[in-house]
Amino acid sequence: MASEFWTGREPIIDADEIDRRRKRAESQAALIFALLMGAFAALGFFLIAYSEPDERPAVIADCANVEPAEARLTCFDTLARDRQTPFKGEAPIQNGKTP
Repeated sequence: MASEFWTGREPIIDADEIDRRRKRAESQAALIFALLMGAFAALGFFLIAYSEPDERPAVIADCANVEPAEARLTCFDTLARDRQTPFKGEAPIQNGKTP
């Protein structure tokens, strides 16, 4: 092969060899595509299986439509208690507790 490079002559390849190389390249591409599709499908199944819906309220509007009054107040309390940042003028939260 190196001598072909230096001499400028191209190797003689017959039509059967070209067909074999083309089929091998196509089958390798199909295999890679199938493996990638399988990996994405497995990732999708994994994400769906291990995802949990967030049952905590995120904003006040989530609590506004809760029908029993006690449940609505509980929802508002949960929303107020789970805040990560303190209200303006409030002491910073340290280790999940306000001082």
